[in-house]
Amino acid sequence: MKNWDEFDQIVKSSMSEEEYERHILISKISADLIRLRLEQNMTQTDLAEKSGLKQSAIARLESEEVLPKLSTLLKLTKALDANINLNPNQESIIKIESNKMINNKAD
Repeated sequence: MKNWDEFDQIVKSSMSEEEYERHILISKISADLIRLRLEQNMTQTDLAEKSGLKQSAIARLESEEVLPKLSTLLKLTKALDANINLNPNQESIIKIESNKMINNKAD
């Protein structure tokens, strides 16, 4: 395998289009959660305590094992002081952004 595009094509060819889109969505949510948690110097345990979830649930989300329910995402974004942006017309359907970033864009 020479590059990311080749890997992506292999993954894509092994799944239905719906499975592939779900996989990409889970990956993006996971990456956003990890990035925001680390930007705030939080451990998985810290985030679990602040959101009312279990640390094992945070670990499953970050390791791309599950697609979180909307209620779970709301708990996490509240704990991270972030927003969920839904836009089916863009490449990133769900994007989780820090409220600090959003407020800085408005300035």
